Amino acid sequence: MMKRTISIFLALLMVFGVFPLWISAAEPLDNPFEDVTESDWFWKEVLTVNEEGIMTGKSATVFDPKANISRAEVVTALARFACVNVKGKGEALAFHDTVTDGWYSDYVGWAFENGIVTGYDNGNFGPSDLITRQELAVVVSRMIKYLEATMPENP
Repeated sequence: MMKRTISIFLALLMVFGVFPLWISAAEPLDNPFEDVTESDWFWKEVLTVNEEGIMTGKSATVFDPKANISRAEVVTALARFACVNVKGKGEALAFHDTVTDGWYSDYVGWAFENGIVTGYDNGNFGPSDLITRQELAVVVSRMIKYLEATMPENP
């Protein structure tokens, strides 16, 4: 079950930046989003990550499932996925382009402290930069190591 969950997590993360959780068919999902419907193949995952507090929409009624995702949004979702306490982790950010009181600060601080992100060679983190597939692969790989999860030999 863990291997399957991680495999699904990685596949969706790499392609769409969506973080799935196991969904019980018995529980109906509330849908606050106008742009996510039951006809969308990803609708259950979007509603689940929203209900679990891992990812929020762009507004109360718009999720924008086809939007790109920033580096700050990725580390925020990863921290929420891991259910870690990030409070105060952004107080001493070492990056030139981050602020210690931004919405992302504690999440970036947690990810940096745990070796999940390192930033750019120039000392910046680029919180608003769109994450590339290459960067996402590195971050997800480090997250798997942080979680002490193992992947199947041929996922």
